[in-house]
Amino acid sequence: MRPDIIWWPLILCSAASNLYFTIFWSRLGRGQTPGMRIRRIRVVREDGRDVGLGRALVRSLALYVGSGFGIVPLSVLLDRDGIGLHDRLAGTRVIKLAKRRDPD
Repeated sequence: MRPDIIWWPLILCSAASNLYFTIFWSRLGRGQTPGMRIRRIRVVREDGRDVGLGRALVRSLALYVGSGFGIVPLSVLLDRDGIGLHDRLAGTRVIKLAKRRDPD
């Protein structure tokens, strides 16, 4: 068995995962994955504007690499503002959206 064949599924899965998050966190996905829509949270730039593809890709890659080493969870827990390393590197923030009002 050739060892280089074993890596292709992992590489493809990692690339697909990063592409998924990059698209949903960018303007194309309005800063939300489907799960984030349910929780009513959204990723925005530090100034509150929509996240572009470049920032979304940086955030996704930093989250992927940092989670593998356990850096991201620690950075969120140890930061006094609760902002993770991936958000600091990408210049993004996660915000809570206001609740929808029921029509009278």
